[in-house]
Amino acid sequence: MLLQTSQTDALLLIKACPPIRDRFTVADDIFFNQMLQDSAATGVSTVYRWRYVAARFLQVSPEVQLLDSAEGAKFTRLQTPIRALLGDQVGEDNYLIAGGWTIPAGWEAIAALNLEIGSTNSKRKPVGSSLVYRAGGF
Repeated sequence: MLLQTSQTDALLLIKACPPIRDRFTVADDIFFNQMLQDSAATGVSTVYRWRYVAARFLQVSPEVQLLDSAEGAKFTRLQTPIRALLGDQVGEDNYLIAGGWTIPAGWEAIAALNLEIGSTNSKRKPVGSSLVYRAGGF
């Protein structure tokens, strides 16, 4: 498993992500960097969790959401890429935790994934901690 220990490389991966590419602003760049720092796993080295940051950006950024229908101005929540990014991040987080790294409380990918599933499926209830972006985001 390739772990991102460079914040610069993690930022490039976020910006290359298809739903985000060509749609971010300078303000988003500041957001990405702050989120990468705040959500980073710590241990033997710092690991930047770019998939988590990309997924959370897609969840909270209406300007990135795609128009699904002109009638009633319904927006898609980009559920497939969000769930894919968070699912991959859950696997990486499990690897990191098993290796002795620490994921900051409130930044767990499993909690964000459960919130995503819970927001689109009324039969499943989200579990885990709620996400609160301490620097003014969530």
